Amino acid sequence: MVELKHSMRTAFNVLAQRFPDLNRVKLSAQDVDIWQPKHIQLESLGVLRNFSNVSDLQNTDPDLEALEDWVKNSQSCQDSGMQVDLQSLDIVDFTIPCEDIPYNSDSDSDMEIASDGSNDKDYVPEGRKPQKSSSYASKMPRKNVSKTMVPSGSPLQLPQDVYDQVQTAQALFNPCTHEFTPSLPENLHGKPRKRERKRQHRRWSLYKRFSRNTEVHIANSFHVEKDGRFSKPAWMGQKASADVRQNITEALEKPSSNVAREMLSGITLIPYIGHKATAVCDSVGRMFLYRSSLTEDMVHQLLPKVNQTAQAFFSSIRTLMATTGSPLQDMIGITKRHVHLLLLPSFFDLLLFQQPKASKFQQANDPVITRFFEQGSVLQCLTAFGCNILEAQFPAIAERYKESINYMKDTYGIEAKFGLFFNFCLNSPRKGVKRVFCKPHVDWKNVAFGVCMIFFYGHFNHREKCWLVIWEAGIAVELPAGVFVIYPSSLFLHFNVDLSQQLDLPIVTTANDEHPTKENSTPIYFCGHDSHDDDEAWKKADGRGSMVWFNQASMIQTSELGVSTVKLAKELGMETNCNVKAWLEKDVFPVHST
Repeated sequence: MVELKHSMRTAFNVLAQRFPDLNRVKLSAQDVDIWQPKHIQLESLGVLRNFSNVSDLQNTDPDLEALEDWVKNSQSCQDSGMQVDLQSLDIVDFTIPCEDIPYNSDSDSDMEIASDGSNDKDYVPEGRKPQKSSSYASKMPRKNVSKTMVPSGSPLQLPQDVYDQVQTAQALFNPCTHEFTPSLPENLHGKPRKRERKRQHRRWSLYKRFSRNTEVHIANSFHVEKDGRFSKPAWMGQKASADVRQNITEALEKPSSNVAREMLSGITLIPYIGHKATAVCDSVGRMFLYRSSLTEDMVHQLLPKVNQTAQAFFSSIRTLMATTGSPLQDMIGITKRHVHLLLLPSFFDLLLFQQPKASKFQQANDPVITRFFEQGSVLQCLTAFGCNILEAQFPAIAERYKESINYMKDTYGIEAKFGLFFNFCLNSPRKGVKRVFCKPHVDWKNVAFGVCMIFFYGHFNHREKCWLVIWEAGIAVELPAGVFVIYPSSLFLHFNVDLSQQLDLPIVTTANDEHPTKENSTPIYFCGHDSHDDDEAWKKADGRGSMVWFNQASMIQTSELGVSTVKLAKELGMETNCNVKAWLEKDVFPVHST
């Protein structure tokens, strides 16, 4: 595979030296398919054709006639009147050693070592046919690493065909490749061109880093655009009716009743698979939810620091408010949707003012917030970690947020203190409230064509407690401490459930892959279960907390309309609706194809 990759680079660089116009060729996912060993081609250009599928991987067949036609028709060739004759290329030896012509790339090396110790040369995306001489295994169905056990006599049957796992996902940025192929504007030169190339390389590196091991679930019937709770102007989400929220809440509060079982009978469980990230997509392949994987650094280094810092942050805010005489209720909200601490360090109000303004809470506690989010701090590192994932998985949304941040800074002098977000919320356990557990609600004031980012901390029984239900999508997602989940919370009714209480459906394993029964089943836990036999707090998920980064629709709306309020925009005769079609065309929810 390495020889094959270098062979194509060598051939293309030889041609590019003779014909500089080739350096301006934009290779998209449709133009080049690097990871198909039997037949590599650049279809739209016809530059190379038919890498051999025999042992000599450097045997190439350049399509010179197609290349000559392309160069003749290029704009620079027509402008200069240059005569094109490719016969001289017949003598070019396309099997020259790859070391003679280095591949031009911003990466430090052609082959990067993966975090799990494997090398890129050992990687072939699932779903691709390997060389006959290769030792790679053929495409096989994914092994069932977990099963769902339904108690005897229970009417609840979770449909297994609602979400189909697919083994190969086409990413938005340079999909299914390990090559960096930038798309640079023709009129960009010098340092601006280098900066743009560097920016694109960063995005490619992020995708490569966070998407190496991802399982993808595709919905058969759910459609984000049709089933999501978009408001009519499409800037924000839409509330769920009080009756729906109340009915679900009452059912969940009576675990002994069959109402909850019947209500949740169509929910598909998406458990956490060790060292695997998860992408959940709608029926047309648009990813609307991403759950990160747990890394060794996160589990053993960053997460313990986050657990300590979260408590210290809360204590510092509480101490400062006590010193200034501010009532504790200013920082604690026990609302209909949450029963926990609700801390909003940065909340900009556009409803009462003609321009964004920091809340009184933000102004009063700015010293503490600044200290805990200063460069190099635990919360700043955690924010950067999550924003890197967001930028890799939802690049169009990341760009939208960056443009809004730049506008707010230039126009109002407002800075986003939390990476790509103006708002941050610490949901912390406190006296009388032992764990964060949200009731059915929609974060409808958040921006619609955007995402919020949530991180979970603490130490708790994540296999049975506090799964996240996305009601419209019909899924329940397991969320261990140390993972990020990124999704548009403004578009979905969502809430937490305990599998052991509401569903009584723990994820189990059996010896010798037997069919699970109550007698032969053992629950699976990410952390050691034996050490928690007497740990009631762990079993009940006491101490579970979360951190939420989000952007309200009013902030994004102001930056994109160019005026402070929708009312003012209407008075000026402006179009005040968000362009739904335009954002979908920008792949704001990236498409994964099977």
